[in-house]
Amino acid sequence: MKFTEVLEENMLLRWRAYYVNYRAMKLCIEEIEADPSSSNAHFLTMLKSNMLKALTFYEKTEEKLQKKIEQHLATETRMPKSRKDLEHEVKDLRWYAHYNKEAIRKIAKKYDKRCGKSKTMQADLMETLHHSLMANADQRCTALLESLEDSEGELPLTQPLLRTELDSLRKHSRVLQPVLERHTREGDESPTAVVRKPSSMSNIASPLDLIRSWGSSKESLVSVALFLVCLALDRIHPHTKPQLNSYSYFTLFVTLESLWLLLMQCQADVVLISATLVLRLAGALDNDRDAWGGFS
Repeated sequence: MKFTEVLEENMLLRWRAYYVNYRAMKLCIEEIEADPSSSNAHFLTMLKSNMLKALTFYEKTEEKLQKKIEQHLATETRMPKSRKDLEHEVKDLRWYAHYNKEAIRKIAKKYDKRCGKSKTMQADLMETLHHSLMANADQRCTALLESLEDSEGELPLTQPLLRTELDSLRKHSRVLQPVLERHTREGDESPTAVVRKPSSMSNIASPLDLIRSWGSSKESLVSVALFLVCLALDRIHPHTKPQLNSYSYFTLFVTLESLWLLLMQCQADVVLISATLVLRLAGALDNDRDAWGGFS
């Protein structure tokens, strides 16, 4: 079985949006390999964003688990079920770190083999990740599990994490930037550079170009197909389901579109908030809690 299938088969559904998108990066490498003269900036940008996503999510989740375990150990009457639940969460986090580290290693190795000039991306990234918390997840999670089994209730591993997720992003971004810049092809823009282009009408794409670009994407085809299905149901079902109206099928369309975006590993919070906003603006919802409860 290929690693792409292994990774997707072992993804935890509740964390799916926070895994490294190995499949997309693999396709990007194939495109670069097909056209050796093309830029690799898009791949490096994708690699950076995926690594930052995984590293920050691991740190945030481990911090939450540390606090939960501390609260559990401070409780006089410790419930066995609570301890078992915490053990499962820690083990899930350990597997999350394992598969994401392996995805980063394999995608860097694939890049070196197929289109890398220096052939050192794998070594560079592994060295960069060596001191991250996720790189030491096996030892850290083992220590957390041991603390749960400790009858005296001590938490031997409580390394202070960064105060905010933004701090974590900045820290990892500073470390990754020089590594990725070393692998930027000559003449390409840095994947981490912010380039301010002069403001002029010539830099603005025409509406026709934007529509053509969107219409040729896979996402647009799925959106149109879902919309047509819901529209057809709206035309057919009023005769048999009078309690349903146009808002019902519009809500169905937004929900299906949201599920599709989540399966494509889009940021879960962004998808859910955007979907709720669309439904509120359309007048399909009167209460945000109904939306969040339904999506959950």
